[in-house]
Amino acid sequence: MKKIFFINLLGLLFATTGIAQVVPQTQYVFNPYLYNPIWAGYERETQAFLSFRRQWLAVEGAPTLANLTFELPLKNKLRLGSKLAYETVGPFQSLSFFGTAAYHLPVARDQKILFGLSLGIESRSFNSGEVSDPNDPVLQDIPPNTLDLAGNFGIGYIWRELKVSIAFPQILPRDFSPESDGTDLDTDAQPYDYWVAAIGYSHTPFLSKVTIEPQLLYHGNRYTGGQYEAIAAFEYEGIGKAGLSYRQAYGLGIFLGFRLEKRLTINYIYGTNISGGTELSVGSSHDLGLNWRFSGQKL
Repeated sequence: MKKIFFINLLGLLFATTGIAQVVPQTQYVFNPYLYNPIWAGYERETQAFLSFRRQWLAVEGAPTLANLTFELPLKNKLRLGSKLAYETVGPFQSLSFFGTAAYHLPVARDQKILFGLSLGIESRSFNSGEVSDPNDPVLQDIPPNTLDLAGNFGIGYIWRELKVSIAFPQILPRDFSPESDGTDLDTDAQPYDYWVAAIGYSHTPFLSKVTIEPQLLYHGNRYTGGQYEAIAAFEYEGIGKAGLSYRQAYGLGIFLGFRLEKRLTINYIYGTNISGGTELSVGSSHDLGLNWRFSGQKL
């Protein structure tokens, strides 16, 4: 019962903020377009990416997240993309679709400024029959279905192997306050409520076939506070990638990806809680991804 109530509480946070951070994204190690629209088409390959994540396997009603993205780089500085996402958190479900346009502008030798904008729609639903106490007064004013316009924006800077970026996953304000509860709870979602800043560096030592890619992210969240994440990735000649990640309050992640043939890449991420039993870390998680390159060649 305690676990079910905990999941319902997380789902309530998910529904009232409109910020899909309950199920933490980890596939951006392989697909950075998931957290920032500027990376759509960055690799200059037409490709699709499918991923599925199950969080906290030991918990009933634990969050799940599925993503399908498509990237289409054009021969000029414009890149296009689309993203379909389905998320569940206990009795809450969310389905969203976004179209993306990114512009990669060279400003000097070995330097670029990247802009990205995604716009779309998001449908959210709440099934009161799946909660432990459907008559709980806290849940009575949650609408069973909502449909909203949604959007996200990002900007980045590249200088040789250095990449710096910031993304705002929810740029359209929303009012999630129940109309009939009469409370003063502030649930107006604003663009600055959740943002993700990242800095990364790619380095290939002299005469080495392995590229080292350290990365540091910071998730700023008005509702849950700030959260940092560190990633260390090692890639071997574009054939395989492996590494470790650590996210504050969630724990350690171990990831491995390899190219099966010219067009198909598969990856797997295992997450475990080593953060001392924090509330947001309950059991392990599994994340599987597939990447298909339509041409196998860069533009």
